[in-house]
Amino acid sequence: MGKEESEKYASLWKEIGHRKAVPFCDNVVKELQKLIDLILVSYVVLPPHEIERVQVGGYGCPIEDIPMMTFLRNLSPMFSYITAWSYTGRHSKEEHAYLLHNFSSKLTMAW
Repeated sequence: MGKEESEKYASLWKEIGHRKAVPFCDNVVKELQKLIDLILVSYVVLPPHEIERVQVGGYGCPIEDIPMMTFLRNLSPMFSYITAWSYTGRHSKEEHAYLLHNFSSKLTMAW
């Protein structure tokens, strides 16, 4: 979720409150589900009390340990296209059409 989406989501939450925001979002998904053939849900769970540092790099780059919160901040703006790229790699014989909204990052292999 990019900064703009996060702000809209937070704004909705503040404007109508948790008790109304959850059913509202649920209704949006229910209305759209007839138009969806497949949905891929990706998430990262890194409990800060268990994982303090994350190794990054490889594939021709040096491997480096960085603080977990730095990793999450860097991952956030590019998470949508990284997960789409990962899915394509595991399902390379299928045709794909992706609709990714509002991501930004440095140029990577996934682009």
